[in-house]
Amino acid sequence: MTASDPKHHLRKRILDRMRSLSVEQRRRSEASVHETLRSWVREHSVRCVFAYLADGHELSLDPVISEWIEAGIEVAAPRVGPDRGRMEAAALSSLHDDDLDTDRYGLRSPRPVAPVVSTDALGLVIVPGVAFTTDGARLGRGGGYYDRWLASLPPRTPRVGVCHAVQIVEALSVESHDLPVHRVVAGSDF
Repeated sequence: MTASDPKHHLRKRILDRMRSLSVEQRRRSEASVHETLRSWVREHSVRCVFAYLADGHELSLDPVISEWIEAGIEVAAPRVGPDRGRMEAAALSSLHDDDLDTDRYGLRSPRPVAPVVSTDALGLVIVPGVAFTTDGARLGRGGGYYDRWLASLPPRTPRVGVCHAVQIVEALSVESHDLPVHRVVAGSDF
């Protein structure tokens, strides 16, 4: 990916928008998305959720992840596998520092001893992205980790993209390996 790549420019523009959100805007956005996710899990009797562990700019899912774990719902999170470019779903027992590791990208992830969760067990997959369209097209960070992993899911597994409203764009240039999500939930930033 080069600086002249249109996706590179869009990523930079959207990441700048995300960084410009105030604490209050983030809080409102996250609260809105959390409530939608809680309702989805409750209404669909989901017993196993895959959820990302947010970096400093992504919409944080930590409050709902902790709630689900406390309620006995199995939660898995991404763990970069030994093969570069690959990730797996690994069980989360908590969000405490001693239950988490930091991967080669500086992101929180389940420890290496955490068991891998079968993709067949997942009742909901929550997907991050730099940008989304309302019909589910997604722009990731450019490494292809999620696209490769999403391709391994059973087609029936619900994939929900979550983001702040400033991450919604009208259109994205997608390629054959760019996998969409089934639904996008955007928080209200304003």
